[in-house]
Amino acid sequence: MAVLCKSRGLPPPLGYHSDLKFRDEFVKNGQGFDGALRILKEALDQNELKNIGIVLDADDLGPSARWHSILDILSFKFQPESLISTVSKHGYHIVKEENMPVVGIWIMPNNLGNGYLEHFLSSLIDSNDALWMHAQHTITDLMGFPFNKFSAAKQQKALLHTWLAWQKDPGKPFGQAISAKYFDIMAGTVDPFLAWFEETFELSPKP
Repeated sequence: MAVLCKSRGLPPPLGYHSDLKFRDEFVKNGQGFDGALRILKEALDQNELKNIGIVLDADDLGPSARWHSILDILSFKFQPESLISTVSKHGYHIVKEENMPVVGIWIMPNNLGNGYLEHFLSSLIDSNDALWMHAQHTITDLMGFPFNKFSAAKQQKALLHTWLAWQKDPGKPFGQAISAKYFDIMAGTVDPFLAWFEETFELSPKP
């Protein structure tokens, strides 16, 4: 997602101009929902942090269930009134309170529906893309065979990775695929995420 922000001209967070510093210090991968909540708890105990962002997949539980799990953690640190009306028009949450860090919560794919990162990235593909349509038909057909290995819950992951595997340079990771312009970074679904990023973090001044 850092590549997406950079591709759209968004400045890096203050103090993180170096790609290496951003990768190693700014981003913490929880390796799943429980790990992300653990990192959030740890971050809230670090008094020097002024801005905290957490990105989670809604999966099949949905964004409301994810938000309430986060709310249980935030309620130990924030006053009740600070946790009321934190939702933006795009569905993401921004929590603010004096002498506390700004906490921004984005729940993939769009804060409103079930799904995960691959659903968000799929929204950056032209629906009329012939390769995308062929990949959709292929994955749908495959799910009808007994030798199919992935579950229905993982269908979008299988679909997106199949589409990437059929590109001119097959199998690029998401960040590299964004840089290679496989995705339409100007798609309207990107704008709410950029707004969340700007509202959550203190960004470096634009040159």
